[in-house]
Amino acid sequence: MNIALICEGVSEVNVLKHIVERFFGDFDVSVHAFQPTIEENGKQETFGGWYEVLSHCNDENVKNALATNDYLIIQIDTDTCHKPNYEAISEEEKRKGIEFETLYERVVDRLLRNISQELYAEVKNKILFAVCIDEIECWLLPLCYENDKNKRCATNNCVFKLNEAIPKEVGQIPETQKNSDSAKKAYRFVLKKMKQKNIPAIAQYNYGFKKFIEQLDVVKATLPSL
Repeated sequence: MNIALICEGVSEVNVLKHIVERFFGDFDVSVHAFQPTIEENGKQETFGGWYEVLSHCNDENVKNALATNDYLIIQIDTDTCHKPNYEAISEEEKRKGIEFETLYERVVDRLLRNISQELYAEVKNKILFAVCIDEIECWLLPLCYENDKNKRCATNNCVFKLNEAIPKEVGQIPETQKNSDSAKKAYRFVLKKMKQKNIPAIAQYNYGFKKFIEQLDVVKATLPSL
């Protein structure tokens, strides 16, 4: 099974690749980036960020990604979803807060804005959404805070909270350089804790992660060997 990714950056690609491969266990699954382009040495070659994710969500790119892949995962963070050109929610909703279910639905609607209804009706069972509330690092917090309910469920300052749980001698994740050598070591340290058996439990602490695993469950149910 081949799965393409449209993501904000290489760190998100690496985290999703780890999650998907662990989720399907021994099943032969190949996960690779459609956006951004990543060099063989793991360095991000093209621009990333939420703007590039939204720009790549159109008929041409969806068709191209699915021409050689069984599924397409589209990932985006919600921390800037009130900004101009993103605008999944309003500035006021961001300030006052919004239910996670509504936030998720608004962001998915925004991702689909430039994909025709005809195409989406045809391929909707092949598109999975990884909506990270409010960034993908929030998905990883339960791996590091088993005994701290508030931090397990946190949806703000997640990179900072994740770094607090990682020994400094291992590495740290800079907010603006998530593909640095230090960040790579930090992500590897955390992701080693994620196993096939604990993914369903971990996912329950973040609504976007939970919805993503529900979609993977649907895919899993179509595979006769699982």
